[in-house]
Amino acid sequence: MADSITNASWCRLCIAVSSALLFVAGCGTQDTLPHYAETTLEPGSSLPNLTELPEGGALLSWVQSMGDGTHELRFTRMSEGRDGTALQMGPVEIVASGTDWVVNWADFPSVLQLEDGTLAAHYLRQNARSRFAYDIEVLRGTPDGQGASSTVAWSPPIVPHGDHTNTEHGFATFVGTASGDPGIVWLDGRRMDGGSADGAATELRYKSISANGPDEEELVDNRVCDCCQTDVARLDNGDLVVAYRDRSVDNIRDISVARRHDGAWQSPVRVAQDNWHIDGCPVQGPSIDAVGNVGAVGWFTAAEPPSVKVAFFDETGAFGDPIIVDSVDALGRVSLALLGPDRAAITWLTSDGGSGTTVAEIRLSEVFRNGKIGIQKPVGTTSSTRASGFPQLAQVGNRLVVAWTDVSDEPLVKIRHLSLDDSL
Repeated sequence: MADSITNASWCRLCIAVSSALLFVAGCGTQDTLPHYAETTLEPGSSLPNLTELPEGGALLSWVQSMGDGTHELRFTRMSEGRDGTALQMGPVEIVASGTDWVVNWADFPSVLQLEDGTLAAHYLRQNARSRFAYDIEVLRGTPDGQGASSTVAWSPPIVPHGDHTNTEHGFATFVGTASGDPGIVWLDGRRMDGGSADGAATELRYKSISANGPDEEELVDNRVCDCCQTDVARLDNGDLVVAYRDRSVDNIRDISVARRHDGAWQSPVRVAQDNWHIDGCPVQGPSIDAVGNVGAVGWFTAAEPPSVKVAFFDETGAFGDPIIVDSVDALGRVSLALLGPDRAAITWLTSDGGSGTTVAEIRLSEVFRNGKIGIQKPVGTTSSTRASGFPQLAQVGNRLVVAWTDVSDEPLVKIRHLSLDDSL
């Protein structure tokens, strides 16, 4: 069944699920579409992003095109119904709007809720005529109450990077820090100001943003891929682990992680030796999630054969051997959610229809630390074009939620969810 959430939606939606997704150990593919419950946002919505809520559930943010050149950053909270068979979606709230935003299929805004209920949001604003010159703008939101009647007072935007160059600043990810403040990592092109003839490269930077203003910037890695998404997880011990696509001087662009321990960034560690050599950015960032002090990273590589992979890490930070989830028709655009210390769910795009077509399928599978892989389940049909963006995956109670931009007609965000009751 399908429903529509409009800007005026202030009632909660309860969407019953007709059946659960059954996972089976071992490799394989299910060709028939499982019975998902579905809802859609209003036409003109795009660029969904899912972040975990401290109390459980997830926060869904997206960009709404108003049709006159204006874009709005909106969000809603999602939780599981009391009976465990429904997904509840709260009021739609507007963070900010603008006519000079950078609205990019791969570099999308986000909203994060912290443990004290404070919100952090970011979007991208053009800072020069070049389409590669833009700034990150960050806002903090303070709710004036609790429940559905609560409204949020948003601070004036601040720019976390202080270089004032007309270069790229984006692909940002928020994380809640042990101090309770939001931290943000981003790709920073300040060293590219004037070109890269001198060997300059995009950097990965971090900053904590307290209520009194941002702290000092911290350099995480001085040479990374220019336009692949970042992701970051906080461990129970307070450490931050950021996953990103690295870049060697020889243009090997494999996935690395860097850990912030006791206030300092440790040297990056390569997750796996894919040795993917590519002279341009593939726009294929990793996805990381953690439970306790362990976690997993999912990613795509086009080193032969093109594959979607997952690697789990233990409490020491050591990674196990990469687990190949799909090496047949994988197109990438991964999203990963950890369901327990030894179990993850991952979504990605696969080719559907052979060469010369833009039809793609979103697939979902479970992956286990011991190397077992669940049967691949189709989530829905989408497009391999840039307009379809990056599907997002999150766990909401005993449900998995997948959100993506449907471009079969006027773009809109589609959401499908299913129960985990019968999974391994």
